[in-house]
Amino acid sequence: MTTKKSIALHLDSVILNKIKRMQQSISEPTTYAKIISGLIDMGYASALDILYADGSISEDEYYKGALELPD
Repeated sequence: MTTKKSIALHLDSVILNKIKRMQQSISEPTTYAKIISGLIDMGYASALDILYADGSISEDEYYKGALELPD
């Protein structure tokens, strides 16, 4: 079972404007949380690739991590 934990992020006006631009580029309405979650998923996928390529994680760890990503 996954439990959700809340954190607070304090974003400056430059970052908020960047997120607003991202929202404008998406055809359907979306939230800041969905955008940030998507960016974290992209970073996580990249981290898995890097860690696997340099031998820091096994193939099994790589595929288990990949299962945590959306399609």
